Amino acid sequence: MPTPNEVSERFGRVLSSVCSIQTGGNPLGTGFLVGPDTVLTNYHVVERLIDAGGQFVRPAVCVFDYQKLPDGAVQAGTPYAITQCLQWSTYGPAEVTDHINDPMPTDEQLDYALLRLNQAVGQMQPPGLVLQRRGWIDLWDTPWDSEPPAADGAAVLAKNSRVFVIQHTLGAPQVYRASQFIGENALRTRMRYDLVTDVGSSGSPCLTEEYKLFALHHLGDSSWNAVRSSQGVPIKLIRQHIAKEHSVSIPRYDVLTDARQQAPWSGLFQVLGQYPLAKAAIRSSQTTIKTITDLTADLRRHKAIHDVLQTIQGNIPILKNALNETDQKKSRDGIRMAALTMRNSWRTYATEANELKEAGEARGLREMEWIDEFSNALVTLVEADEILDKLDATTIIEKHLRFQPSELNGKIRLILRDLPVDELLNVFQAMINAMNLGDNAVKAIVSSGPDLLRGHWERLRESVADHNSWQDIDNELSMLEALPPGWESDPRWFQAGWGRALPKTLALCDAHPAEDWSTEMKRHAAVVVGHISNKQWDLVAEHFAIFRSDMSNRFSQVDKSLLSGCERIIQLGNPLSALVEASL
Repeated sequence: MPTPNEVSERFGRVLSSVCSIQTGGNPLGTGFLVGPDTVLTNYHVVERLIDAGGQFVRPAVCVFDYQKLPDGAVQAGTPYAITQCLQWSTYGPAEVTDHINDPMPTDEQLDYALLRLNQAVGQMQPPGLVLQRRGWIDLWDTPWDSEPPAADGAAVLAKNSRVFVIQHTLGAPQVYRASQFIGENALRTRMRYDLVTDVGSSGSPCLTEEYKLFALHHLGDSSWNAVRSSQGVPIKLIRQHIAKEHSVSIPRYDVLTDARQQAPWSGLFQVLGQYPLAKAAIRSSQTTIKTITDLTADLRRHKAIHDVLQTIQGNIPILKNALNETDQKKSRDGIRMAALTMRNSWRTYATEANELKEAGEARGLREMEWIDEFSNALVTLVEADEILDKLDATTIIEKHLRFQPSELNGKIRLILRDLPVDELLNVFQAMINAMNLGDNAVKAIVSSGPDLLRGHWERLRESVADHNSWQDIDNELSMLEALPPGWESDPRWFQAGWGRALPKTLALCDAHPAEDWSTEMKRHAAVVVGHISNKQWDLVAEHFAIFRSDMSNRFSQVDKSLLSGCERIIQLGNPLSALVEASL
């Protein structure tokens, strides 16, 4: 099972790998890097642009980093020319009709195209990333490659499990869509999920909750096929087809090797020893650097526990389904499988959990006492014989999953507030000034790391402010969710809480008028307001639940953006320690 840090690293790499495929400024679809200079998309996306030998008869580009930033500004992205279609497989003939399964596509009809770019984009450092190259999505890091492997004939994804599609629809910046897995066709050549997509979505990566690639999205784009359902091609079949042709070699992505090859910081260390005055500037700032090193370690611990709680939360629906199963054997087996998964996830970060608890105790604080209760509940869930004991343990686990991520987010924001990054940037500037480099090439090498850090730190502070606003609303709505059954008979508490949450929500929506989530939240909020006016409290409760789901999805996106930014700050810890050591 991947650790929360591995999941976070994979998420950031996925976002950087997805691109918009265009010709003449017109969007064709979506694609994503699967190697340093190779992009995977659908065959039908580029079908009309290539000849029988895979050469492009019209120029086309892949635009990377076409994204909306936290402040609402759109980052235009950078285009890279496509030079060739290296390998492809056509779609099933029925998939351009209204009867997409008559006949079903075979394992030779996979609707994929493997494109080569004119530059190794995966080896480059994208805008805003500190200590990190872009990388690519690993075709060998999939649900089929998990340990232990799925049994022969077993589904690799459970029905209703949460999945994600990252795409460029309608020529717009990158968007992130959540869905639920439905199942596979009878031949296991297509995987289906509950998601309505639009023009430009073809060629998007389909990802599990751990951001592992499981399918190439290819149907649901109404510009190609009017059937309003969504399905993807299993990535395992595409991988096998590529290997069988022997014409292209797709490399694995090695996270550890990549981490050792970060040019801006390694370049800085290489030149540091040549400038005694620069070393003196670093030595005089050891206190600042130690503070950042200590705080980034604390940030790492808090983020790790936050991430593992989110991972465990994803297993709660599976656990509840098992608890409600009428077949006793199925119920027992399902409970045990979910419980073991949750406990093993928690054990992965037992060290961080204990460190947080001990740090709290050392300060005379009891805020981390929940860790023991949570750990014991997970053990009970696995080992208890009585179903009532398991139900009690589930109640305890759900209680902490409801409140602790918010508490941990608060701690994370406080740590970010106290990080002396501005002081660190002053240290770097003093070091560069001490080198007296002028405008030569060495200065460019030395300055690149601090410049990236400065830009990332500014964006992270914007993310913190955005997160604070959404957290405030989430707290209000959580209190409304916690109202006891029958609140409709005396709705004053609901009206008061709703009156506080609604203006804040509308203000954030109005700041992003072009976003789909903004439109949907305002629409559902208006429905709730209408039912409140008519005193239709049963309908208020029903549509509040829909609005709450919209809000939860949006807050999840904001949360992931903040935590992804934190991960890059966490990476500062070791380089800064090395910087001090290099100056001694």
